Amino acid sequence: MPPSRSPGPTGADASVESAGDGSGIADALAVTPGTPQGLDLFLEGGQMRWDTLRRLTPRLTPAQFADLYHNLEVPYVDPGTGRIERVRVDIHSYVCPNSEREGHMPNPEERGEVVSLLRRELRRPEAERRLLGLSDDDRPRVAHAFNGQGSPAEIELALCAALTFGRTTPGGLQTYCDSTAKIGLDCVGFVKNYLVFVGLLPAPLDTVTGIARRGRRLENFDDMASGDVLTWEGDGHIGLVNGHEAGTDVVEVVQCSGSRGLHVSPYHLRGGRTMPFTAMEHIDGRPRGNPVTLTAFRM
Repeated sequence: MPPSRSPGPTGADASVESAGDGSGIADALAVTPGTPQGLDLFLEGGQMRWDTLRRLTPRLTPAQFADLYHNLEVPYVDPGTGRIERVRVDIHSYVCPNSEREGHMPNPEERGEVVSLLRRELRRPEAERRLLGLSDDDRPRVAHAFNGQGSPAEIELALCAALTFGRTTPGGLQTYCDSTAKIGLDCVGFVKNYLVFVGLLPAPLDTVTGIARRGRRLENFDDMASGDVLTWEGDGHIGLVNGHEAGTDVVEVVQCSGSRGLHVSPYHLRGGRTMPFTAMEHIDGRPRGNPVTLTAFRM
């Protein structure tokens, strides 16, 4: 099976690295000549990197796509040197606007503050802006990132804005994501962004049933392959097949759940091989929770 997620940063402190060493997608950004406090054409430059990555790796596995969230590099300008640096954060938390659990709910106040600061930035003369190349289209993109629905590019933009406007610091960005701003994903947010990124959905859909209806229901456990959609019967949950070797009783699943956030884990078959099938999640080699009933769809 394809490898699962690589480790991201641990603890509240994120790692800050210098851009310009030829590694990472943040290297495409450059400081605007004469304006050391600004990021040059952030929207075009940032989106260009993501579009390039999409062309170079059109069929990322779901686990590889999850790694983009787990190892997100956010650019910012060091006010002392004028150099672009980047700080790496792990976007892993479960955040759902419809959740009734306080720990899983977005922070609408912080979202409003950042969007308001973007609006003020757009009113300034372009030569005086700290984030250049912005447009009114960026406000809903930033709001998306605070609602558990953001793509890696949208979350990068939102966190870059938060750093630029002083809502947090590079060293505190991981804590900002996890505790202050509640930057994360729900199950639909992860699945739809993956499907859009690899070209299997022309535009995002916001419900489990809406995504499933776009696909073809598979008939057998052994028909599944990387990138297929899985739905959980009875609880409105959705995830993705990362890998399955026909003839085995194990399928590797990528999902963003309320109990474990964004993660990869194996599910072991418990019964027949026709759809829907029953399986049990295993964590650290041991069964976890109760058996679940799953159905797979090919987009």
